[in-house]
Amino acid sequence: MARKGLRYVFIQFSAIFILLLFSPWQSLSWFTIFYVSATMLGFWAIWTIRKSKLSIFPELEQGASLVQNGPYRFVRHPMYFAILLFFIPCIIHAVSLLPWAVYGLLVINLIFKMQYEEELLRKEFKEYKQYAEHTYYMIPFIY
Repeated sequence: MARKGLRYVFIQFSAIFILLLFSPWQSLSWFTIFYVSATMLGFWAIWTIRKSKLSIFPELEQGASLVQNGPYRFVRHPMYFAILLFFIPCIIHAVSLLPWAVYGLLVINLIFKMQYEEELLRKEFKEYKQYAEHTYYMIPFIY
């Protein structure tokens, strides 16, 4: 099972690396909103789960706890939302199809990773079903 999670993380970070190469750093203008918002959300999510024994890998560690506060009050996967939000300027600014394809791969990978992670969380935490019914999957008020 751990190999499956490792694959998702490898694809995720490979896509992030490629997208960073295409990011429009030289023209920050209004794109700064995406970078700052995504970074703040990502740090807020990381700060919130720091003691829960959850990690970038979907598999749960022994003694992991379910986090339902901070950004997790609204969405179950705020770090994934932060990643996708951060790279929106990259695809808007893209002059080739490669960033769009990589962003699409990242979205698909994160969806599969989230589904796998949700399956593991439902098995581990009885209260997860109720928590999932009252929160958005990844994007507040949309999905």
